[in-house]
Amino acid sequence: MPDPPASTSALPILAYLLNVISSVVVVPITEEFIFRGILIHRWAMKWGVSSAILVSAIIFGLGHIIPFGAAVFGILITLLYFKTRTLIVPAIAHAMNNAATIVLELFFPTQQITINYNFSEYLHLGIVLIVISVPFVLRFTYKNWHKQQLLLPYFTNASQ
Repeated sequence: MPDPPASTSALPILAYLLNVISSVVVVPITEEFIFRGILIHRWAMKWGVSSAILVSAIIFGLGHIIPFGAAVFGILITLLYFKTRTLIVPAIAHAMNNAATIVLELFFPTQQITINYNFSEYLHLGIVLIVISVPFVLRFTYKNWHKQQLLLPYFTNASQ
């Protein structure tokens, strides 16, 4: 009997599972440690909290397929980090965001995602989700924007 085609062998499934584990566990922990755990603190000491949040978010966004969306997400999880004073909560939020992306890709399969991704296919869904989420995002950002006189989470936790 001939070997099964590569698409039905166990190797693509293993590669997919490793990709899921990487996207949902390894990447969120690593990115949160680097961006929120190290860079935010160093840059806030050097340039101030607001500048550190914005620069960190821009660099975070540039490393993703949709830079603007990732930058906004970077700002929100940074504010979540300041609010909770722990990296665990933003890492979990990041993991949930990545998991949601994987689930959406399962329900709405597309071509391989590249820089030339065709966004028009799901443009209507994207617009609806943006319109629904913008008021919540703006309210959360306004209520939680870090005040200059407060200590950074690392230093606040160290003093307890």
